Amino acid sequence: MIVEINPPHGARIKAMQGVIATAPDGSRWILHGGRMSILRAHISEDQFDRSSSMKRVDVRFSDGSIAKYLPVANIDTSFRMLQDQMWAFVAECRRVRVHYSLGAAAAKQDQAVLNAEKSFPEPVGSYHVGPQAARKVKRQHGPVWHALVALLDGLNVRHSNSRVGRWGPDLRTIGNTPILFEIKVTPDASDIQRGIGQLFLYEKLLGRSHRKILVLPRRANDLDR
Repeated sequence: MIVEINPPHGARIKAMQGVIATAPDGSRWILHGGRMSILRAHISEDQFDRSSSMKRVDVRFSDGSIAKYLPVANIDTSFRMLQDQMWAFVAECRRVRVHYSLGAAAAKQDQAVLNAEKSFPEPVGSYHVGPQAARKVKRQHGPVWHALVALLDGLNVRHSNSRVGRWGPDLRTIGNTPILFEIKVTPDASDIQRGIGQLFLYEKLLGRSHRKILVLPRRANDLDR
């Protein structure tokens, strides 16, 4: 997900959501108006406020006008704190977008996943990968995914493949009886074990019982036909 912040060059420009302002203690802050776009719709500032716990602050512009904005990050703090503050705002924007595109229940699940993953920072350091010979790879996962999406669309079932924190379930339905789908293009034991584990992991992160479906080819060469 990308959150773009475009600060105006001078006085307030209502179309621009991004602002850089100085706090009373002299620190410089990035702020945002909260207006966003989702598929075939827009999220207004009021809608953002109704679904978010973030508090706005007054920003005085050079022309004397005052408007309320959401504080995003302190530019003058440490780079780690700046990164954390930016990440928190991006996560909140994602949650609000999910709220208005998939519903409050999906947004609550998304927030639960983000809260759970705060204890799992990204790895650091380096590792070595040796050279590999060139090879041609046939994409097999995509056609299966598109066929499954077409089937769900034909049944008028709402679905999403948005990430669950840092994890990526292939598909999940949205509704009173949600379903998780995990696609594996080979029926190998390792893929089956991995797929089952992924389904239970996603369910645990989402914090709600799901029907779990592992999609497999009947035979090893089914996808080559």
